[in-house]
Amino acid sequence: MAFTIQDCLSLPSLNDAQVLAGAAGLSNTVEYIPVVECADVDIIHPATLRENELVISALIALRDNGAKQCELIRHLKKCGEVGLIIFHTGLFIRNSIDKYSSAA
Repeated sequence: MAFTIQDCLSLPSLNDAQVLAGAAGLSNTVEYIPVVECADVDIIHPATLRENELVISALIALRDNGAKQCELIRHLKKCGEVGLIIFHTGLFIRNSIDKYSSAA
């Protein structure tokens, strides 16, 4: 039985989660859940990623650079990640959350 993004959202730890973009992908299968915190987006190469990853990040390494945060989101999507959970949004994300949903 496949575990999906929708299944992840039903976990108690994600009770307050909001889907900002990509609602059509809630049925995507999740096989791995890595934590990604890096200041250099180019370090994340598609060959280093696995299929069906749901990435977790606070974007802390890029906390002072909203443009780089959005670049990371676009890069992860381009690399084929099935989703991104951004946590501690009030702590490290200082831009409007709409900016991030448009990057996705």
